[in-house]
Amino acid sequence: MPGHLTIEQDLLILAGVLVAISLLVVAAGLLLLRRAPHQPFFLIRQQTAAAGWRLLIVALAILALAGTVRLFGAPVVFQVITPTPSITPTPSITLTPTITFTPSRTPPPTITLTATMTFTPSPSPTPLVPFTILQQFTSNVTPDPRLAVRPLTFAESFTKDYEPVLPGEVFFNPIQKIVGIFNYENINLGVQWTVIWYRDGSPTFWESYPWGGAMSGRGAVTWNTSPNFFLPGTYEVQIFAGSVWKQSGQFNVVGPAPQPTDTVSPTITRLPPPTATPSVLKTPTLTITATK
Repeated sequence: MPGHLTIEQDLLILAGVLVAISLLVVAAGLLLLRRAPHQPFFLIRQQTAAAGWRLLIVALAILALAGTVRLFGAPVVFQVITPTPSITPTPSITLTPTITFTPSRTPPPTITLTATMTFTPSPSPTPLVPFTILQQFTSNVTPDPRLAVRPLTFAESFTKDYEPVLPGEVFFNPIQKIVGIFNYENINLGVQWTVIWYRDGSPTFWESYPWGGAMSGRGAVTWNTSPNFFLPGTYEVQIFAGSVWKQSGQFNVVGPAPQPTDTVSPTITRLPPPTATPSVLKTPTLTITATK
């Protein structure tokens, strides 16, 4: 029944009451021990102190009894009284009424477009050095595993401290020079350094040589198409140390490249050779002079 305590709960309450009583008895005993030295006669002091110690002993006995009740009370009681199982009430299920929505108007069905083909992007492969460029390598130095090239910043030029001038990702014609500025670390001397420029996926310019600069710092790659101009399209720069790809960057060139103007070249007109006119040969005349 609700509100009925079990035997374990009753014993727990009894043990708590005994502990509380023992604390009160301890307090009373300590109070007597404190009052004993202040009594006017020796005999009264002895009796007061003895009463205080007796109260402390009784408090210990009550505390021991509380521990015994707490630890061994339930088994002893269950040997005398047979416990009966208590009925655990089962909560009843309360039905919650739900609101039924009655549509006032049925909307017309809509046409759902279903894609016939699903595009799954394929992972971009790691860039490789073309075989024709590999054949022209002049260094066999193995790149340092710690070698790192940071992302490129494209610009139209750079300062002596490799700060970009007019940086961007889109450049408008007419333009003849673009540079890519980057930070690098742990480049070992003599390793083959290769930079390949692609336009719309096709290689258009490249350079490769053994590295001879500092091991760490800031550098730039440059492509100057003068006297021509950059053709419109998407450009990609790939950097390799040996045959290991280290970094890539992209930019776009917009606008048609200017066409060279026609220059009129002077033409040389050859004149016909002069016509030789025959000259009249004079016949010498012999003059005879008489002598004496």
